[in-house]
Amino acid sequence: MRSFMALAVEEGFGGNAALPGVRVGGKTGTAQSVPGLPNHSWFIGLAPIDKPRVAIAVIVEFGRFGALEAAPVARQVLDAALKLG
Repeated sequence: MRSFMALAVEEGFGGNAALPGVRVGGKTGTAQSVPGLPNHSWFIGLAPIDKPRVAIAVIVEFGRFGALEAAPVARQVLDAALKLG
């Protein structure tokens, strides 16, 4: 599963969660909202992929697409968390 998650970040829609020098794995998604409002965006992930130390789940209400809204938030949080520990 981690291999697939890494592939999603390295070559797929999760690219906005990538960190230089760290293999990140994750999955983006979009969840329907109420009619007439934008969809919610989400991202789940972990890093470093080979020996995970941090796991994350991000949801951006009305964020439309996970790849564009939630993945960049995940990148920032993963970066900060990895620098702490």
